[in-house]
Amino acid sequence: MSDADLFKLSIQGNQSVLEVANSLNLTSQANLSTSELKRIISQGGFEYNSQKITDFTKRLDLKSGNIIKLGKRLFGVIK
Repeated sequence: MSDADLFKLSIQGNQSVLEVANSLNLTSQANLSTSELKRIISQGGFEYNSQKITDFTKRLDLKSGNIIKLGKRLFGVIK
């Protein structure tokens, strides 16, 4: 995966999985609804540093350089 495949997310601190997924959604212009994001997360389509997370209310401590994956094709990096 090259840097061109990664969307850079300008978010830090303590955020919920749904907030992080929505930031990636907006940055990539994927136009997914909140319901679609919740479904993707609940079905195991969200990874944070290669760890699957299925609870969209879970809080994440975001740090620069961490990798986010949403679905099969959306990747982001925290800057």
